[in-house]
Amino acid sequence: MRVTTWCPLMLAAGLVALDPGAAHAQARSIQRQQLPRPLREQLDRGRLIKLSSGAAAAVAATTSAIVIRPGEWIAGKTGESPVFRRTEVAPPDTGASRGPASERVDSVFAIPFTYIGFDKNGNTPTYEPIFIPQGGLRYLEARGLFEGSFLIGLQLADAPGEERQLARSIGMTFGGDADSIAPTTLQFARAGGPEERVTVVARSVRDSLRVQIIPRFDPKGATVWLAVRPALTFETPPKSMQGYGVELHPLRIGIRGIDLHDSITVSVSSDHGSITPDEIRVGPSGGSVRLRSDGHAVATVQAVASGFQPAETMVDFALPWRFAVASLSGGTLGALYAELRRRRRRAGSAAVWRRIAGAILGAVLATVIYVGLNVNLLMTAVGVPLANDLAVFAFSALGAMFGLKALSAAGGKADGH
Repeated sequence: MRVTTWCPLMLAAGLVALDPGAAHAQARSIQRQQLPRPLREQLDRGRLIKLSSGAAAAVAATTSAIVIRPGEWIAGKTGESPVFRRTEVAPPDTGASRGPASERVDSVFAIPFTYIGFDKNGNTPTYEPIFIPQGGLRYLEARGLFEGSFLIGLQLADAPGEERQLARSIGMTFGGDADSIAPTTLQFARAGGPEERVTVVARSVRDSLRVQIIPRFDPKGATVWLAVRPALTFETPPKSMQGYGVELHPLRIGIRGIDLHDSITVSVSSDHGSITPDEIRVGPSGGSVRLRSDGHAVATVQAVASGFQPAETMVDFALPWRFAVASLSGGTLGALYAELRRRRRRAGSAAVWRRIAGAILGAVLATVIYVGLNVNLLMTAVGVPLANDLAVFAFSALGAMFGLKALSAAGGKADGH
């Protein structure tokens, strides 16, 4: 279900408990000139908000001093977009879906909400929420969706690295265009403490994803954008193929997470079997290559393009028992048919010999056509169950019938001499 900016939990985000230790703190009067400049500008516009456990009210623009008590805040939306604060190096990422472990440099942004409120020691620090993108969204081919996360927390405006326990926690709700956001609401009881992780999932996304961060005092909230790393994908690849060069199968390559207006160069490789061609141009409608099996193994096929998340699929090259059964049964049936069509019948071992010869001839013909000459009906009969095996059966039967006729004609000439 799509999460929207008008999430019902938005109101619940502000229903938090006052810390008992802060109840003894004295009320404090904050003069207009003591306000940080962004909050003073909001006060001049009549947009500064005073929050309590039960209500949110605008502060009059003419107010010279604002009195707050334990459990109350002064809050204001100080801009429309996140503001860059600093960069930090994330620890090595060892997730299997993200490739080799490596350090990642993330940007830290301040969400344009500023608060003044009591901490546990009775002070009234200024603090603001921060947002850390965490590398954006990546495509999970096994699940067919994009997934990513971001970190969010609070920091002191004047001492970003310092920790401070708040007298009352601050709630944030998340919405936007994602199909799923978890959690949808967070409570922050500490400024400067560990950030909380929010996971975002989207099935269909292009270029970037909009996320709304909504405080209690501003239902509109602020918008942040999560980058999307475009990805290559194999569209419905086969899980298994008949091995030893028997089967040739098309692999269709698609693109996710970007509106592509031109084609890109994609290199395709496999550690078993062969890829034809091994480099193609893929446009908005995709592209395809052909994979031929080789031996009896599990092949790892990869598609790689600059600036795109690579695609990978596993294909099992199984023993070609269907090919063997189809070719031998087709050859046997063709030999029996040829035997019935003979005008001069011979009983005994000669008839058996011709049946065996017909089966072998049919199997050899099917093998030569499918493996040696690289002919495969699957390329033109996609979606027809067992089309490949029926073609093998037919070729084997024809090979047995015509092969036996040729052998009979040659035998007849020899007898005439």
